[in-house]
Amino acid sequence: MEAGSNASRRLRRLPDTARRGLVLLAAGLMVAGVAVAPRVAAGLAGSSVDEVAVAGSKSDASAGAPAAAAPSEVDETLVVRIAPSAPGDVDPAAPLTVDVEVSNRTGEALAASIVRVTAPATPISDTAALDAWTAEPAGAVVGEAPLRPIGVGGTASATVSIPADALGAQAGAPIVAVGAELVVDGETAASGSAAFPSTTPTPARAVSVAVVGAITLPAQVTGVADAEQLATWTGPVGLLTRQLDSLAGRPVAIGIDPRIIVSIRLLGTDAPPAAVAWLERLAAVPNEVFPLSYADSDLALQSQLGVGVLPVGAFDDLLDPARFETGAADATGGMPAADAAAEASARPAAAGTAPAEAVGEASETPAPTTPADPSEPDEPGTVPSTEDLFAWPYTRTDIAWPAEGTVAAGDLATFRNAGLTTTILAAANVDPGSDGNAASSLDGETALVSDARITGALRAAATAPSEVAQREASARLLAELALRAAAPGDRAVLLATLPRTAGENATRVAAALDRLVESPVAATASLADIVGAPPTARTLTDGTEPEPRPSYAQRMLDAEAGQVAFATVLDDPTPLTAPVRRELLALLDIAWIDQPDEWASAVGGWLVERSATVDAISIVPSSPVNVLSTETGVPTTIENRLPYAANVIVHVAPSNGRLIVDEEVPVTLAPESRSNVRVPVEAGVGNGQVVLTVTLHSPTGVAVGSAVDIPANVQADWEGVGATVLAILVVAFFAFGLWRTIRRRRRARAEEAAEAGAIDADASNDTHDEKDASNGMHADDPAVQPADATESRDG
Repeated sequence: MEAGSNASRRLRRLPDTARRGLVLLAAGLMVAGVAVAPRVAAGLAGSSVDEVAVAGSKSDASAGAPAAAAPSEVDETLVVRIAPSAPGDVDPAAPLTVDVEVSNRTGEALAASIVRVTAPATPISDTAALDAWTAEPAGAVVGEAPLRPIGVGGTASATVSIPADALGAQAGAPIVAVGAELVVDGETAASGSAAFPSTTPTPARAVSVAVVGAITLPAQVTGVADAEQLATWTGPVGLLTRQLDSLAGRPVAIGIDPRIIVSIRLLGTDAPPAAVAWLERLAAVPNEVFPLSYADSDLALQSQLGVGVLPVGAFDDLLDPARFETGAADATGGMPAADAAAEASARPAAAGTAPAEAVGEASETPAPTTPADPSEPDEPGTVPSTEDLFAWPYTRTDIAWPAEGTVAAGDLATFRNAGLTTTILAAANVDPGSDGNAASSLDGETALVSDARITGALRAAATAPSEVAQREASARLLAELALRAAAPGDRAVLLATLPRTAGENATRVAAALDRLVESPVAATASLADIVGAPPTARTLTDGTEPEPRPSYAQRMLDAEAGQVAFATVLDDPTPLTAPVRRELLALLDIAWIDQPDEWASAVGGWLVERSATVDAISIVPSSPVNVLSTETGVPTTIENRLPYAANVIVHVAPSNGRLIVDEEVPVTLAPESRSNVRVPVEAGVGNGQVVLTVTLHSPTGVAVGSAVDIPANVQADWEGVGATVLAILVVAFFAFGLWRTIRRRRRARAEEAAEAGAIDADASNDTHDEKDASNGMHADDPAVQPADATESRDG
């Protein structure tokens, strides 16, 4: 049991100003080199023994009840724990052997010392006396033993024998109280206290206690677990295996994160064998089972942000038909859902649990319905529906289990509107001092309120750092129940809750639950027993979650809304909307509450990704354009970095009337590509500069990306001048061509005529030459003389 010195307890009762003054004084003495006694040094930073004896979550402690000791940033304490060497009830008239364990959390080694065991002079018969003893465990020394030196951060233990009748003064009391003192150099440096259930008197009636535990995943950003993670977590020593080992078959109602079941089923035939076997084992447990919110998301925070209880949506983007070619894994991992539901109803209940029908009757809530065979597709390759993925033979589906101490006014009504008619609340979330049945009525709403003392002791046992600490906390748990059993009046039906991280140490959880089952002062109960008990009227204590958690969550909701609107660019928006909702719920996981710095970093990274997604479609900036005609098109380049085809509409708005845009251009962008688009524009009045603002929006009118301004120089008058010049040039060209043609033809005819004249001249000359030759050759030949010559001669 964690302890400080008696001086530390007296120091905590001082006003804050006085306490700060003493701390400053001690610091000054240390700087001056003044030696401070170990008792004082341990006491200034110490914490009470009782704080660890019933350690629970901060939010689950109520006024007047033992609370958990939260280690300070500089934990310089000596922790003393004391427990029976053998489990079981203690006979105050018989010899007793106890183990005393000392942990050295100071910055210096501890020399050899002595541990002394003390006992109160009067019996302790109620919780008030127990609290008083815990605060000041001074009494008669009934045994002691030497303790070896302890190094920094080390632990040592000693066994102390207590003779018979040394505890005789406590005979007849329902518990036996003992204390332990660590004596260093003759001074008490630290102390601790413990309480054990007594064998006398035998309780006339045991106290009914129901226990609720959870099976959840560690905090993560992704909305589903992948095959590698599942194989690790469902392996022989995996987290999910340890959680199931600690709860299965024991009197615990199990809240299950549906994300685990869905993640395994999504893998179909690719699911790791260990995960499939784990799911089959879960389907066979006799425990009461109810679903948590998806990813164990923070229900109270969702309600306080005004969004109700967020649904997870579809999983179509993750379903691969190839994984279901031989049929999907069945709804429960080993049998059809309907058969599993029937078996869950018929199988014997674990000790203190009730079958499904009893639960349904007691709560007046219909049993959850499942498809007749939700996991066997109609034909090979048929993927399971969302309903198939979630179907499970739950014994209850009306339970809300929000984070402890976070529920505010109006939240219970929000849960009821979502079908969660019964809420599990921590004791710190209701008005302190309202004892009675766990079943409660708060402004007309139904809740089950955990008992702070019982829950604190159970949690201390389930999360104990050592075997001695576990035995001490288990004994304290049973001592608390023994005091309740001995108290007069009606016996209440109590509720205790395990921390969601309890499965990290399955051995401790199992040992604590087994001690509870074996004890004669405890009778295990079911949720049905609690719901059926007469309700106690209680008042809700406001548990509105503090900043910055709500602000961060609101930013995530806004980012999701932006991406949902942006997703209208797709024919099927599911690939963009489904993952973002799953991841949002995963980031609202209750497991993140204890990791605020890591959560803030994860949220920041997620918001950056959302911003990158909605900016994935953009207009590429363009250089200035010249508009030289009355009608033209403005060239625009659009980039799509999404892996999906997207539909956008391009709109161009001119800054003045020099250009007129009458049309929007719809464009389908190929995945991860750039597309060039021309938006038609028409020249208006005058020339000059115009700024064209190009914007995109989805087919539903949602703005996409950022607007881009393109400067344009309008000189539409040049179109007429250019046409005239062009016409003149064309006419001149044709005239010139015609002139050249005519000239060429004239020249050709002249040349032809000249050539013809030359040919005629040549022919004439040839004829004369021939005549002359003929005349020369035959002048003296009468036979060849011309006729006229002959005639002349004859004449």
